[in-house]
Amino acid sequence: MKKIAIAALLCLGAVTAQAQTRIDASGMSCAQIRAALDRNGVAVISQRSKRNPSFSSSATYVRDGRYCGIGQTLQPASVAAADTGNCYVQRCMSNGSRSR
Repeated sequence: MKKIAIAALLCLGAVTAQAQTRIDASGMSCAQIRAALDRNGVAVISQRSKRNPSFSSSATYVRDGRYCGIGQTLQPASVAAADTGNCYVQRCMSNGSRSR
């Protein structure tokens, strides 16, 4: 039983490590942003504010629902892209919360 618990914790650690991929979307095309999500599955994407370029924000985006945790659902979202303005991607959101 201990071996199963340890294996489960190691798997959880591997999923958590994937979430550490960071992408700066400044100057990236929508295709590049989506390719990064396809390649990594999940990534923290930072982007500059349209209202105040000296401010940047970041959030976690995912390729698909397999990267959502228990009690989370896949929600549409968008990030700023150099070529299209808005690049439509997806986020995992806790049930009952809305995407910004």
